[in-house]
Amino acid sequence: MHTIKHSRLLGALLLSVLLVSATSAWALTKRDLRRQDSRSAVTVSVTYLNPLGKVQGNTLDFEVRLETHSVDLDGFKVEELAVLEGSSGVKAKALGWFEPGGGGHHRFGILRFPKNDKKGNPLLSLEEQKLELRIRGIAEAAERVFKWDISH
Repeated sequence: MHTIKHSRLLGALLLSVLLVSATSAWALTKRDLRRQDSRSAVTVSVTYLNPLGKVQGNTLDFEVRLETHSVDLDGFKVEELAVLEGSSGVKAKALGWFEPGGGGHHRFGILRFPKNDKKGNPLLSLEEQKLELRIRGIAEAAERVFKWDISH
């Protein structure tokens, strides 16, 4: 009888540890998914929104924030300067710049991409959830690269 109680207690404890570990490993936060590049007097912050469950539809969405104290950011068409590449090498251009805000020295919006390229090839596979977002020509930085790996 004493051994059965210990076995149940040990089993319950083990299950609790596994649940906590699994939850913390997969519970990504906005901070976990934010990438930043601060070159050429402009800080570009990009947050991959899909793993946060904030995206509905068949797109890959990124919150993009541009911050500076010296450059007018209104002239940059971020949606035309960005390319997204998936783990298999499949690339896609942005569908557009959505929910724009700010202006001048502080701009933000949602950069939205299709989940598949023009040929129907998926950017992400179930096994590998790697993405690379490239934004070229913001201020004097030739290219800024932001990477995510959400593989299971």
